[in-house]
Amino acid sequence: MIQLRIVGHHINMLSDVARIRAFGSALQEVVRNGDRVVDAGAGLGVLSVMSVNAGAASVVAVEYAPDVATVLAEASQHSDLPISVLNQRSFDVELEVPPDVLVSETIGPVCFEEFIVEITSDLCTRYPEIRCVVPSHISLYAAFARAVEYGPVQRLLHCVRELNEPGYEEFIAPVLADERPADPTVLNGTLREVEIVGEAIQLHAAELGVTQSSRFAARLDVPEDPSWNVILLWFDATLSPSVSLSNAPGSPITHWRHNYVRREIGSAVDLSFDPAAAELRVEWHA
Repeated sequence: MIQLRIVGHHINMLSDVARIRAFGSALQEVVRNGDRVVDAGAGLGVLSVMSVNAGAASVVAVEYAPDVATVLAEASQHSDLPISVLNQRSFDVELEVPPDVLVSETIGPVCFEEFIVEITSDLCTRYPEIRCVVPSHISLYAAFARAVEYGPVQRLLHCVRELNEPGYEEFIAPVLADERPADPTVLNGTLREVEIVGEAIQLHAAELGVTQSSRFAARLDVPEDPSWNVILLWFDATLSPSVSLSNAPGSPITHWRHNYVRREIGSAVDLSFDPAAAELRVEWHA
């Protein structure tokens, strides 16, 4: 059952048109004929295939979830594409040939929970021959806003799986918000009629392959304008010099949808992320 859910999560991402088009355009821009590419967190391999189509001579697809890696390996074996599959964590991979390009769509439900900063930093440190990282930069923003919630809302929970198989130690799983008591945590859904109150705040910015940690902590003072009802959270990612991807208000809807915190009583709110816990923490202050 868990296996089907995790594979289903990756299948759902294949229907994210904005994501697929953006990464496809970026790889066409940065991959050169004959490049060696490593796809960290490859999932079902769509970015690996796109890399080959862009001119890569070979791709190493690294996927830590055994069932997903099995599906990818079987598909690769039945194709004539130069894609090899490794069922390992990217931190444990030992590549025989240094790659020229690193692509990783390990962008978590909010931004950093799938360790894109740490993954790219580790690989670029161990393989300095990497010429290009896709995405090259990613930032997380927050803003107070007025908005209307539309459709089902999910609460983002970090679920720990006590299973022996490698790759199941951790998995981000959204569950319906109504299944748990209300608490000041991050919700995922679709917002309409969004109006930003005040200025957006950059919580953290990373140059992927260079920045070593996704850890951050920030305190946001509640605006005097009483009309706001949510704190919006969104990422902006630079995939290539001319291609970007975001789940900011006004951007095309992606499988990340909109992430936000409902208003609570307080004069300030602390937002922080600790990679060891792999979750964004929210704490209100009177």
